[in-house]
Amino acid sequence: MENISDLDKMTRYELLDIAKSLKIAGYQRMRKQELKYRILEARAQTEGFMFSSGVLEIINPDGYGFLRGK
Repeated sequence: MENISDLDKMTRYELLDIAKSLKIAGYQRMRKQELKYRILEARAQTEGFMFSSGVLEIINPDGYGFLRGK
């Protein structure tokens, strides 16, 4: 599984090949940044993880917090 630094080093054409193999809808029209995000999201889902983005709000010194969606 690639991480973000591996994906940063790849060309758009390499990312398109990965997106095609992961069956990401509409991958042909995506820019490089969106391709990287969608690839990470698809890989996380195939591994049984949840991929999300937002603002992490830490509410106390113990490190508890919430991920607030955009």
